[in-house]
Amino acid sequence: MIKKFFDNKIGSLALVIIVLLMIRIPVFLLLPKVSIDSVNSGILAVFLNQINQSALLSFSLSFLVILFEGLLINKLCWEYNVVEKPGYIVLYFFGILNSCFIENFYITNIQFGNLFVLLGINYLYLFIKNNYDRRWLFLGALMFGISALCIPEHFWVIVFLIAMVILFKPILPVDIFAIVFGLLMPYYVVSSIGYLFSFKFDFYNSWQFWVIKSKVIDFHWFKNGPEILLIITLLVFVFVGVLQVIGSYFRSNVDTRRSKLAMLVFGIYVTAIFFLRFKDYSHYFIIASVPASVFISSFYEGKSWKKWKEFLNIITLIFLVYTLFRNLAI
Repeated sequence: MIKKFFDNKIGSLALVIIVLLMIRIPVFLLLPKVSIDSVNSGILAVFLNQINQSALLSFSLSFLVILFEGLLINKLCWEYNVVEKPGYIVLYFFGILNSCFIENFYITNIQFGNLFVLLGINYLYLFIKNNYDRRWLFLGALMFGISALCIPEHFWVIVFLIAMVILFKPILPVDIFAIVFGLLMPYYVVSSIGYLFSFKFDFYNSWQFWVIKSKVIDFHWFKNGPEILLIITLLVFVFVGVLQVIGSYFRSNVDTRRSKLAMLVFGIYVTAIFFLRFKDYSHYFIIASVPASVFISSFYEGKSWKKWKEFLNIITLIFLVYTLFRNLAI
């Protein structure tokens, strides 16, 4: 089955959608019986919590957002050769990673924030491709600034953006200005609108979205064991995929090398964000799904297809479904 996902055909896209729906719909049918605490934060928290009052609407929007984001990642991989044979395999694994936890079957601030993250990544690739034209760097920072209104932790993207510039060219003060100005502009707009219309979203309150509240979680093995094993299994695939990308790095042309290096650096940044909020790992696992889906795809690709890869994929799917329904039973 997974071999077909490497084909760039409408039938492959339809098969990916069917597989993801077969996983998500049975779980959704049982979700109304389960009490899911809202963990939304950021500027859209109130709006998203209202949507979550309608289970069907929230589930449908969540799936559409994930599908659209997966297609955006696939588009990036096609255009910039991040994965040698993308087909719809990146979309498939992005959907799988976003289906690992029950909390993510409803629409969340992380899903909305990831949409702007992907737009920001697209502009960063245009920045690299177009001889480091600074307007693309500004637009990338602007998209990440908007995402930070939904995902507070993306404030730290300033470190990632500066590191990206340093890796590809000598950094100039005007580059830092473009990053900071683009990142802060959404907050200025929000504070201006709040001032004009007497909303509570002024600049100070917007800034407070970046405040991280600690949360204590008890990793009791019999309760969280399958979830942790699922994460570890997927991260092993990611690690092997990263090794394959690094191993083939110097066999690629210059443009492909730059594309892979950019995704590797983004993966390091996202990993840092994920571990920063590891106490909310089930909710924030979506943040890591963007580079993870790319590197897992690299793990599965190859010139000759091996049956053990198909077997490994089926076992992973079974383990995923078991974990989901086990959590529903709890």
